[in-house]
Amino acid sequence: ALRRRLRQQLLSGWSHLRQRRIYARLFAEKGGWSAAEPHEVHHWGSRRGQTRRFEALAESLGPGLRGGTVADVGCGCGDFAAFLQEAGLVPREYVGYDIVPDFIDVAQQRFPPPADPADRQQFASFECRDIIWRPPPRQFDFVVSSGIFAFGNEAFFKQMTEAAFGLATQRYSFNLFEGSGYEQDFWTIPRY
Repeated sequence: ALRRRLRQQLLSGWSHLRQRRIYARLFAEKGGWSAAEPHEVHHWGSRRGQTRRFEALAESLGPGLRGGTVADVGCGCGDFAAFLQEAGLVPREYVGYDIVPDFIDVAQQRFPPPADPADRQQFASFECRDIIWRPPPRQFDFVVSSGIFAFGNEAFFKQMTEAAFGLATQRYSFNLFEGSGYEQDFWTIPRY
């Protein structure tokens, strides 16, 4: 059992490094993040596909979203936070985590810390953190992941969903790059 667990950790660790390299390469190849084409640096097929998945994620969180706390695992450049803001679905608190430092740099530029902590216009913060190896010190009402399983393996998927679900007090919602439409690749795991 110990040998199997160690093997899974090694496979998951390899998958993390592979994902970091792939997304860093995409970021460099695309010349960084672009407000006109934000989906490209995250390997989404189209902006519409990204938006449809964000709509499904937001819907899955329900009416508690506006007053709740949200952790976005694999937040990229903060596109889901921007979607929530544009849709008027601003949660009480949003924290984005990603393993790609360039993504976090862009997200922090898009959502700089407010001068006044009471400023509700800046509800989002971002941190370069791998939640499997260095979990956040707290839980959130809702945890979401959009597109983080594109280049992973089964060990990574198991460890990540377990870690993310452990951060959620109400619900963990995520999607996968499977099937041709967002209805086929969207999953929600309620915590009740």
